[in-house]
Amino acid sequence: MHATIRRDVADAADAMPAEDFGFKPTPDVRSFAQLLGHVINANLFFCSQAKGAAMPTTTNFERVAEKAALIKGLTDALAYCDAVYESTTDAEFNQVVTLNGFPGMNPKTTTSRGAVLMFNTTHNNEHYGNIVVYLRLQGKVPPSTARSQAPKGQ
Repeated sequence: MHATIRRDVADAADAMPAEDFGFKPTPDVRSFAQLLGHVINANLFFCSQAKGAAMPTTTNFERVAEKAALIKGLTDALAYCDAVYESTTDAEFNQVVTLNGFPGMNPKTTTSRGAVLMFNTTHNNEHYGNIVVYLRLQGKVPPSTARSQAPKGQ
C-alpha cells in the first residue's frame, strides 16, 4: 500500500506545472505547494517516529514554494519512509513507540510501530485525494487515473 500511494503522490507532484504550485482552489485552503509540504513533513515525522529517531530535517516544507525544492523534499521523504517500511520486521510491527506530537495530535501518544506506518499510508491516501482535486481543477489527469486508462501493455 505504501508503494502504491508514494508513487501516486510523487507522480502527481511531477505532473503539476511549477507555475501552478501556488494554486488554491479557494482562499481558505492550502496551496498545492503547502499541501505537498504538509505531506513531506508528515512522512518525515511519522517515519522517524516509527523508526525511533529524530526528525531528519528541521525544514518546514509547508513554507517552501518552489517546485524543485518540494520535489527534492518529497523524493527524500519518501525514500526515508521506504527504508523504514522495508526494514520493519514482523516482530517490530507490534513494537511500542511514542509519538512525540504533531500539530493537531496529543502531545505524546503511545502506539505500535505498525500503527504509525499504517497511519502514514492512510494520511498519504487522504491527501492524494486532495491532490487529485487540485490537478483536475487545473485540467490535469491524476496519475492513478492516467495509469488505469492507459492501453494494456504500457
